[in-house]
Amino acid sequence: MNKSRITAPILGVFAGLGGGVFHGIGEILQGSVTPNGIYIQAWPIMQATAGEPAMTIVPNFLLTGILAIIMGIVVTILVCQIY
Repeated sequence: MNKSRITAPILGVFAGLGGGVFHGIGEILQGSVTPNGIYIQAWPIMQATAGEPAMTIVPNFLLTGILAIIMGIVVTILVCQIY
């Protein structure tokens, strides 16, 4: 089996679930609050990772989190279907 056929879905799952879903949960837990700008911290209590920095154009943490989770799941499904 081709190595890229193994590696690409694994990285896609990490990107979708790790990036989208993990960030989304942190943003949802902050509630329906307006961020100060487009640069946000998904998990502000995680100082070891500088609060998991992210960018958003949606002016609400709750909605941003929901959209991040949806997009993370979509990316995971699409990558798994392609490979």
